[in-house]
Amino acid sequence: MEVRITCSKIIQSKYCPKRCILHWYTGNVELQKEFIRLGCYFSVNASMVKNMDVVNIIPKDRLLIESDGPYSKVNGKKFSPTLLLEEYELIAKSLNEPELIRIVFDNFKNLLLTK
Repeated sequence: MEVRITCSKIIQSKYCPKRCILHWYTGNVELQKEFIRLGCYFSVNASMVKNMDVVNIIPKDRLLIESDGPYSKVNGKKFSPTLLLEEYELIAKSLNEPELIRIVFDNFKNLLLTK
């Protein structure tokens, strides 16, 4: 927990980045709300759908998908690039969001191409 709070303080006071991605965030929701207020993006993988409290609070325009292979699993299988679509489908179903691929594409485009 201390590391997450320190990370929040560093982002706010020292660096103030225009863009920030939090990879596989599994911290508490209150601190997550602070990261959302700071404009952070959150990368989600199939292993994270076990903790939907954290995943559901992510604003759709701050959601990214990541594989973190080979450490994460998709439907019980160790991640490999051939499972990427299956990963999207699993996360889309968990979020009840049929437009997940488009949303994530738009988010990556905004993240990478916005100055």
